Amino acid sequence: MSHLKQLLPWPPQSPDAKPLVAAAFHAIARVCDEKVVAVDQAVDVIAAPSGRAFHSVKGNSMFELFTSNRLGILTAKSLDASAQLLVQPANHLEVRRDTLDSIIAAATEQPDRAVLPQFRGHGGHPVLILAFVTPLIRGYAPRGGLRQFWIERPDLCMWLPVDDSSVVFDVYTQSDYDFRVQ
Repeated sequence: MSHLKQLLPWPPQSPDAKPLVAAAFHAIARVCDEKVVAVDQAVDVIAAPSGRAFHSVKGNSMFELFTSNRLGILTAKSLDASAQLLVQPANHLEVRRDTLDSIIAAATEQPDRAVLPQFRGHGGHPVLILAFVTPLIRGYAPRGGLRQFWIERPDLCMWLPVDDSSVVFDVYTQSDYDFRVQ
């Protein structure tokens, strides 16, 4: 987009709208003890989740998303090395509570696998990453991002079918956003 999409109002045309980044934050905050927001140099984006406690790390929007994901993951691991991490990009705005509960339950049942939600055969977010996977992600050379990492390491993940289309909905382009406005 030609502007900071993280600051677009969500839901569109709502009197209760908040910036996209705040909506994504809010979507998973209720199940997270600590939060890390990875952003580029835009001070307005850092300020958007106002009134919410979080740690920020500065990424760089000139690089692929994986770079910011990795910075956020490493920052979270520095706060608690044994923590499981829930990764939710700013352009993924919603996820139902029952879906979050299913992701967490699946991680409890399969403690040796990251949990990736899947709606009608398509992977989505948030992704729950286990503590022991973090060093592997740290050393991974970005060539397709986290999705490619999971493709190359299927032994480390499980796909969890969910009946929640929000896990695959994202605002990647202006037309994605405009489609939701209509």
